[in-house]
Amino acid sequence: MGNKFFSLARSRLALVLVTAITTAMLVGGVAVAVNIPNNSITSNKIVDDAVQSRDIQDESLQSKDVEDGSLQGKDIKNGSIKPSDVNAALKPGAWALVEASSAGATVIDGRYATGSSRINTGIYSVTFSRDLTDCALSTGLGGPDGGTNPGPRTVWVNNAGMTLYLYTFDADGNATDLTGGMASSRISIHADC
Repeated sequence: MGNKFFSLARSRLALVLVTAITTAMLVGGVAVAVNIPNNSITSNKIVDDAVQSRDIQDESLQSKDVEDGSLQGKDIKNGSIKPSDVNAALKPGAWALVEASSAGATVIDGRYATGSSRINTGIYSVTFSRDLTDCALSTGLGGPDGGTNPGPRTVWVNNAGMTLYLYTFDADGNATDLTGGMASSRISIHADC
């Protein structure tokens, strides 16, 4: 009788155990451990708008992860950008003060200005160590000490990237070299990039 009792108890215990496992699977679902290799989920495998802020680790996004022009002011928390964050990204503008005449041209002072020369009557070049293609340019005749060229003159600038070509004209529109001395033969150039 002892063996029948244990045999019957074992079979009932097995039945209870199977029933409990089946019930747990039906009610609670099945948990399966899946080993997904790092960097194996790509953007084309993610449903649009499925990734939310809580899914991204703090401080993990970089500028290369954000499409240019996609962020707006409302996307940036007030006070989260410090002046040093902005200033670090800005390059200071380029500028030059050039003394020019029929004898030649020389950079007297400037930032990123590396040289200057006279090409022909009323044509001067100023070379910079950085590309100015996308910069807003302004020029002026005369130096910072208030000197001006005798008679009305105009300056036209041709931007060729790292070299600016300056053309000076007299009141009649004829190419002319700058004359006079010191400040009256100076051209100032400013590039805001």
